[in-house]
Amino acid sequence: MSYRDINIKALALGALTDLGGSLIAALAYGFVVGFVLGAQGVRQHELGARFASATFLAPGLMIGFAFTLLGGYVAGRVSKTSEVIHGGLVGLISLLFGLIYGLFLSRSVPMWYTVLSFVGVIPFGMLGGWAAATKRRESDTDPVTDRAFPMPNVATCPGCARYLRVPESEAGKEITVHPTLQWVKKR
Repeated sequence: MSYRDINIKALALGALTDLGGSLIAALAYGFVVGFVLGAQGVRQHELGARFASATFLAPGLMIGFAFTLLGGYVAGRVSKTSEVIHGGLVGLISLLFGLIYGLFLSRSVPMWYTVLSFVGVIPFGMLGGWAAATKRRESDTDPVTDRAFPMPNVATCPGCARYLRVPESEAGKEITVHPTLQWVKKR
């Protein structure tokens, strides 16, 4: 695989899913927990200590990992090739944003949280990419017989260098690319 095989659109959509979803979920989670703690009579100056506790941070970490997994899945589905690599790259993008956030914007968090965040983000992205690859393979099977369809050949589009699937019967023949990236026979 070369750098040309990396689908930038897939990475952008996957990273947007991961980072945007994590941000929205973290804000909602913090708001709900803050509201519940306030309703229980916890004073405002005690909220900071509660938010830095493991009982608050651990679910937040799992929510972040879930969105990284979803972002890896989105990147893998959009890319249609090298799904695990695209998922891992989404995790890497998330890791880089986490480093920037941790270095410049974040209040101090426990070391276990930082280590788990940085160690887990790329594998969760890759897991999402693996799920996308598995889903693609499942769609290549006949639902009645549960046997794999004959794998189509792959041709490279001369205009955009994308990989196109072409039926076995069209192997070796000259084809024209349709705007929807479907193959059509050469006239």
